[in-house]
Amino acid sequence: MSERTEVLTEPHGGCPAPTKSGEACLMRPMPDGFCMAHSPNRAELRREQRSRGGKLTQARKALAKVKRDAIAKLGIETPLPTLDSVEACQEFVVQTAGRVLRQEISPAQANALTNLIRLSKDLISLHLDVQLADELVNEPPTEKGSRRRISVGQA
Repeated sequence: MSERTEVLTEPHGGCPAPTKSGEACLMRPMPDGFCMAHSPNRAELRREQRSRGGKLTQARKALAKVKRDAIAKLGIETPLPTLDSVEACQEFVVQTAGRVLRQEISPAQANALTNLIRLSKDLISLHLDVQLADELVNEPPTEKGSRRRISVGQA
């Protein structure tokens, strides 16, 4: 039980501990009579979860810093292209190859960027598969033995 509040004595069907605002907690009580948020048996677990949440925030900040540093190191001055079409991926490959030939980036850096292109290609392919599946599901049934005409639009 928290040191900042007292247990409510009026029965209301929920947890007997008050919320931060002082109102009755309406969460369902566990076997010890308190909800998950107020149970004294779960105090250590809640403390660990809060600590973990803080660590996650710090990890996100560290990741953002690494990303900024990598962008600065690779010399990317404009936002990365969307890579949402085959043409956009192809253009990015050509630009990356040109940067390697001009020795603006190393071949290893180009390989890392190429992995992004592969991922984009896979996502485009998945999008097309989903689009095709939707067309097949929504297409009226055909007679046995007849062929279906399927058109695949641009992703």
